[in-house]
Amino acid sequence: MKSIKINITDNNIIINNIKAQFTVNKSNSKNLFGQNYIYKYYSDYLSKNYKINIQNEVDYIEVSYEDSQKYPFKDFFMEGGIAVFTNGYLILQYSDYLITFRKKSSNNNNSNNLVSLPFDYQKYTNDCYLKNNAECDKRYPQIQGNELNLVTSLINKKINKNKPYAIYHIDNGGLSFETYIIQIRDDIEEYFLNHLMINVKNNILISKQLIGIQLDGDAPEDLTYTAKTFTLNKNLSIDIFEMRFSKIYKKIESYKLNSDGSLSKI
Repeated sequence: MKSIKINITDNNIIINNIKAQFTVNKSNSKNLFGQNYIYKYYSDYLSKNYKINIQNEVDYIEVSYEDSQKYPFKDFFMEGGIAVFTNGYLILQYSDYLITFRKKSSNNNNSNNLVSLPFDYQKYTNDCYLKNNAECDKRYPQIQGNELNLVTSLINKKINKNKPYAIYHIDNGGLSFETYIIQIRDDIEEYFLNHLMINVKNNILISKQLIGIQLDGDAPEDLTYTAKTFTLNKNLSIDIFEMRFSKIYKKIESYKLNSDGSLSKI
């Protein structure tokens, strides 16, 4: 088992130097895993060991019929040339065994430059904001250099003409795209400081979501707005909270980051 070598590119999978093209699809989990006891075993096992939820729907890759009949895909893929590929994990099946591989992040950044989850922005503000603290710099690093230039250019083209105040590269568990939290002044109502989550693959914007907002500057006297902060959780859900008098008042909405980079409201 340890000798198996896997490489995945945008639409190819290579197992032990043998390549096949694949497509990505979704399926009802019970349909994919067949008998109810197999579905329950798989869903319980993956949830317990890898924090992968396949209770309702699961992402999978599928190779052609011709490739599915050949080694090594015939030995490691399910019937029909299918293998579960969700949340950055590729799950192969060999006899009665599950073999799980975690996909490496597509970037070359050291993991020390990623912000680990959970990312509680209010806690960060209380502990670190406007403070010179080496521990905070280590816990919440901001992107620099060429990565900063590339992400800023993408933001200016697709989202906002202003220069970001800060960009945090989030550890999303090795998914096939990059996740960033951006702090940037609103380009229309410039007295607002916005926090956005964006997801990027190959320098293409996949999704974006406003997750935080605060007043930062002279505003009209009759202005009414809701201050918001956020927590990005380990399971890649985002909770957004209303703020009152610089304290969290209540949760107002939540989103889930999906394995394809999209965001869905929950």
